[in-house]
Amino acid sequence: MPNLTDPKAVRCIAFDAAGTLIEPFPGIAEAYERFGRRHGSRLTTEEIEAGFRQSFRKHFRPAGPNMPTDEAADKRRWRQTVNEVLHDVESADRCFEELYEHFATSTAWRVFDDVAATISALADRGFRIVIASNFDGRLHQVCERIPCLAGYPRMISTEIGFNKPAARFFEHIVSSTDLMPQQVLMVGDDQTNDVDGAVAAGLQAIWLNRDASNDVPTDSIGSLLDLVEILPAIE
Repeated sequence: MPNLTDPKAVRCIAFDAAGTLIEPFPGIAEAYERFGRRHGSRLTTEEIEAGFRQSFRKHFRPAGPNMPTDEAADKRRWRQTVNEVLHDVESADRCFEELYEHFATSTAWRVFDDVAATISALADRGFRIVIASNFDGRLHQVCERIPCLAGYPRMISTEIGFNKPAARFFEHIVSSTDLMPQQVLMVGDDQTNDVDGAVAAGLQAIWLNRDASNDVPTDSIGSLLDLVEILPAIE
């Protein structure tokens, strides 16, 4: 289990969204293949997956942590990604818009099995719950259709103006909750964006490493349910 700087100080838990609370279901490559075939693509799932990894890194993992963002810029990056991945479709614009709308629906996402019980237990202990994500405004629609996520405050990079791991993203969480940085715990599956960025901004953080199976590194947790054991009830 990870050793937090001061677990008794935590008053608010900020959860990353994609990869932490929800995941695309079916997977991204499968969705791209399905919509691509509607528009003439003949790429395989394997080809799409490889192309997506490359294009995503190019457009969403730029050098430097302080890249400004907004809804329009984020949508342009997604358009570029889809056009590069599904480069053989007959109608690139229509294919992109259909895929973009697909991921705005809750039916395109699966909630991880440990989410509902964890959030319920932590909320019952008095912790404030927020969702802090590098998604875009579509996340509002997705979360409001998922009962265990509906109603919790959402802090989204395109609305804040900066993506994680920018310090200004985490400063926004702190100022919005009216807490001290050490009173906020960031939990996410991306060590660079969620953990390193939060710690650099003075927050506490835990890395959710779902891929570790039974061999979970000491600086991470393998399930969100581990948080219930780690965090003492607020006195």
